[in-house]
Amino acid sequence: MNTARYHALLFFLVCDWPGYEIRLPFGKRIPMNIPWISAAELDAMLSFTVVIDALDRAFRLKVEVPERGHFDLPVRDGQPESTLLLMPAWHLPNSLGVKLVTVTPGNAQRDLPAIQGVYVLFDAPTGQPILLVDAPRLTVWRTAATSALAARYLARPDTRSLL
Repeated sequence: MNTARYHALLFFLVCDWPGYEIRLPFGKRIPMNIPWISAAELDAMLSFTVVIDALDRAFRLKVEVPERGHFDLPVRDGQPESTLLLMPAWHLPNSLGVKLVTVTPGNAQRDLPAIQGVYVLFDAPTGQPILLVDAPRLTVWRTAATSALAARYLARPDTRSLL
């Protein structure tokens, strides 16, 4: 079976929702009970101090960040063009992740945010997905913390507050 047909088949398979398992055509089952961290959970568990310090350490690592995939999706039924963004990064042998984001301007008519997405963290040695995170909220935290981190290094030494 060619790759495109296999992916189409996987996309349309019916999941057993209580266990989140996908039935593959050859009978094997893949457990899909991957933890999900929502926007509200991120807000409850993070603080700017923790995120800024974590980014300070992370930016010193040799992380591979290839060029992002940017795909314009065709216009349908008079809707504005949508975009699919794929943003992978890895720090082998430890970490492997990808942020998948859609920008769908037509969502305003549906009372949905234009930006939707998920960050998928994988176990690098096995390639198994181990965590899903709300990507738009993760981006909010990262963007603000990155700016504060830059200010930490660029601000005058007598600066009392960065936020």
